Amino acid sequence: MKKRILNTEIEFAGYAELKQLILAKAVSGEKYSVTYANSHVCISALNNTALNNSICKFDLVHPDGIAVHAAHKFLYRPGNAAVRVNGTDLYEILFKEGEGLNCFILGSSPAAAGNLNQKKDNKLKICGQLSDPDDGKAVGIINNSGADILFVALGTPIQEQWIINNRDAVNIPVIMATGSGIDIISGKKNRAPLMMRKAGLEWLFRLFSEPGRLWKRYLVMNPVFIFKVIVQKLKLNQKHGNT
Repeated sequence: MKKRILNTEIEFAGYAELKQLILAKAVSGEKYSVTYANSHVCISALNNTALNNSICKFDLVHPDGIAVHAAHKFLYRPGNAAVRVNGTDLYEILFKEGEGLNCFILGSSPAAAGNLNQKKDNKLKICGQLSDPDDGKAVGIINNSGADILFVALGTPIQEQWIINNRDAVNIPVIMATGSGIDIISGKKNRAPLMMRKAGLEWLFRLFSEPGRLWKRYLVMNPVFIFKVIVQKLKLNQKHGNT
């Protein structure tokens, strides 16, 4: 079910539904573009018209992380059935259950792709990797790879804009924005211990791991996100009170 968090329409579905939908599109060959929305993306889209316009053009925007999950529950009270989705876990599921399918990684590094192909429980095979999206031959290389899924790991807002600008030229059925998720599941970047993930504290682990890059996102933008969500709730209450 789609719900709006700030200016972003998000499909709040669980892992099984998202996995089934994405893999079905890859098998059928139907064009399908996928991105994620966490608190950073929601705030960035609120302040960046070009990014917001790009996100609106995706076929699927799935939730990512504890902040968006909490905002969903606070704003719409979906009950205990609501599942907290983490993009990194979703990509790991796709690799483990995408048997018979191939993928191409745009971004990240050859080492990350090699690590993923060596994991014995991964069924989704990597048929190509390219680090530079501005390579004039990038689209041709991707199209000749035989991939069913293209993972674009370039970070927000570059990855979203690249996908929207190039999806008509790319002949891969499913194109997904993944941020740093590929680096994490490949082992190139360390991931929080399971207990921290279950407690919704993976963001804290990431902050201590990359303080120079992430301090503003978590210590400045997250409080802004919370404030904006509270304002949205007040507006929803006012709207319902007037009806």
